[in-house]
Amino acid sequence: MLQHLIITCFLLPLASIGAPHSSMTIGAHLDFNELMSQSDLVVLAEAVTTESVQHGNILAQVQYFEIKETIKGVSPQVISLQTHALYQGDVVQEMIKPTLFKQNGSYLLFLPNASGTYDLDQITVLEEIDHQGDNYFTMISSEGEAQETTADFARFDKESLLNAIGSFLYHEVAILPSEIMAEAE
Repeated sequence: MLQHLIITCFLLPLASIGAPHSSMTIGAHLDFNELMSQSDLVVLAEAVTTESVQHGNILAQVQYFEIKETIKGVSPQVISLQTHALYQGDVVQEMIKPTLFKQNGSYLLFLPNASGTYDLDQITVLEEIDHQGDNYFTMISSEGEAQETTADFARFDKESLLNAIGSFLYHEVAILPSEIMAEAE
C-alpha cells in the first residue's frame, strides 16, 4: 500500500531534456497557421492501447495510436506517445496513473517529425468530441480531460477545421479562427 502511494505521489509528466516545448498558446488563441507550419506530420488517430514500459530505472506510460488518416506528411501505421515517466528505485511497479486518452477515442495530432515515437510535451493534441451529432475538436488539458466547458478553451468544428487545414496545405490560405470555431451551446 505504501509503495502504491509513493508511486502515485511521485508520478510526474515526462519532461525531456532539450525537447522542444510549444510556445503556442492553447484553446481559443491557438494559432493553427503556426502549428501547421511547425508540424511535419498531422494525423487523425485512434487511441488503441496503453502500457507501462521500463527503460533502466525509468518506468514510462506509453499510449499507442493507430493512424486513421494522414493529413500532412508521411506517417507510420502506428505511433507511440510517452505520456508519463516515473523515476523508480529498486522495486519495479506497474504504472498506476490513469491514461490521458480514451481507448478508441479519436484525436487530431500535430507532430514535429515522422519518427513515430513522441513525448507528450513535443506535440499538440486535440480530442474529437461527438456531442448530439455535432463533431468538434477541443484541446486536451494537462490532466487529460477535454476542455469542453471552460471558457478559456475553444471548440473547433471538425469539418470546418479539416477543410481549413486542407486549404492551408494546398492553397496557402490562412486559417481564420472565426471560420473554425464551433458554435456555443
